[in-house]
Amino acid sequence: YLEEADLQPLIKIKNERSAFLLQIIRFISGAYESLTGWRRCVLHDPLAAGVCLFPDLVKTEKRYVDVELNGELTRGMTVVDRRGRTPLGEENMQVALEVDAERFKKQLMQSLLVWVQEG
Repeated sequence: YLEEADLQPLIKIKNERSAFLLQIIRFISGAYESLTGWRRCVLHDPLAAGVCLFPDLVKTEKRYVDVELNGELTRGMTVVDRRGRTPLGEENMQVALEVDAERFKKQLMQSLLVWVQEG
């Protein structure tokens, strides 16, 4: 996630791209704060894109994953068998269990700064 302190390099650059990016990040941070009480910009989608470019950002294990279709409270939710028992089928997905968060955040910020400085 990004917090306000992480944004200082972007704040120092005064242009339209920086202002646009800061507006988006702060909007997401505010929305997340209203749901959780923590003001931060979560990075689920950027991390997924980052893993496509740098698969070694995460450590994965093969697990059985399915979508719950019948549960009253869990319908539509992804279910992962963490016990290592797969009664419904074989392990069918690589699941990320660890993230090199600092490396990812550093790479993300470097990329954002390049884009911002081009404008």
